[in-house]
Amino acid sequence: MKEVGFLQTAQQRRSGPAIECSSVSVSFLDQTTQTERKILDRLDMQVPAGSVVALLGQSGCGKSTLLRSIAGLQPIQTGQITINDQTIDATRKSMSFVFQEPALLPWRTAIENVCLPLELQSDLKRVEIQNRSIQLLASVGFTPADHDKLPPQLSGGMKMRASLARALVTEPTLLLLDEPFAALDDMLRWRLNEMLLDLCRELSRTVLFVTHNIAEAIFLSQKIAVMHRGQIAQWIDNPLPLARTSELRSTTEFAQFYGQISKCLAQAGSL
Repeated sequence: MKEVGFLQTAQQRRSGPAIECSSVSVSFLDQTTQTERKILDRLDMQVPAGSVVALLGQSGCGKSTLLRSIAGLQPIQTGQITINDQTIDATRKSMSFVFQEPALLPWRTAIENVCLPLELQSDLKRVEIQNRSIQLLASVGFTPADHDKLPPQLSGGMKMRASLARALVTEPTLLLLDEPFAALDDMLRWRLNEMLLDLCRELSRTVLFVTHNIAEAIFLSQKIAVMHRGQIAQWIDNPLPLARTSELRSTTEFAQFYGQISKCLAQAGSL
């Protein structure tokens, strides 16, 4: 397995955050009790530009709601979210979101699904859109023979690869991922983890992703934000080398950090 690392451009190494959340609150109405349930509670967060950050926490702690709020898919009741010092509306075209399900259009082929964001958002010529989409599909392991397959003809892993290619085809500066590999078997999940790190290295994006999987959070991230009851309970810097290989997961250092994260989650859950 080739070594995977992180590269950052000069712009991405600037001191300012790519994402800044200030006192963000989101509440939902509980239809059973007709009471308001607070999902995000005056949350503050800064994600450094060019970094890969994992949001980790128990179910219901607000991870996915926070991600959707940053993407502009979930209205917030209070607070402010800025992306590179701009409003979400001003930066919407510079971010991409990868959902838990691939959400490919079943009547469009794999390459047509990847082309779609550029068809909707750009003035590029058709041949330029095709060329960029072909390049992205190749980077996620598609062969030319797979391009014209419809989603029902693709495996679960291939669907998720196409979804990731579709998210990257617009060349976003911010990539948001909501447990995109959760439904896959462990072997495929790790292969796609390694592929994602490779893409991060090549494309130098700011990445914020949600996961329940501690090992995945450790392998992918530079920083881990532990969430609890709608807030960031703790920030943890990942001490492992930025150059990551599959062998890293069997090291003592990986196991020790896994134990540290598990302890932090347990402590947060007891608050």
